Amino acid sequence: MQHTPLEKLERKHFAKGTRSVEKNRVAAVPQEDENSKEIALMEAKMEKLCDLLEEVSLFCLFSFSLLSLSLLFSILDMYNDCIYHNFCLDV
Repeated sequence: MQHTPLEKLERKHFAKGTRSVEKNRVAAVPQEDENSKEIALMEAKMEKLCDLLEEVSLFCLFSFSLLSLSLLFSILDMYNDCIYHNFCLDV
C-alpha cells in the first residue's frame, strides 16, 4: 500500500472535504497556513502547561516530604519523651 498512487486508493481512506481542496489549491494554502499557526500555538501552550504541571508536582512532592519528615520527628520526639519520663500514653 505504500507504493500505490493516490488515484488508485479508495475514497474512504481520506478525510471528508479533501476533494474540494484538490480542486481549488489557491484557497487551501491560507487555510493550511492558519492551521499550522494554530497547531504551533497549541503546542506552545501544551508545553507551557506541562512545565507548570511538572513544577506543581515537584512542589507537592517536596511539601509532602517535609510534612512526612515533620510528622516522623514529632513521633520520635514523643517516643523519646516516653522513654525519658518512663511512661507512655497509648496512641
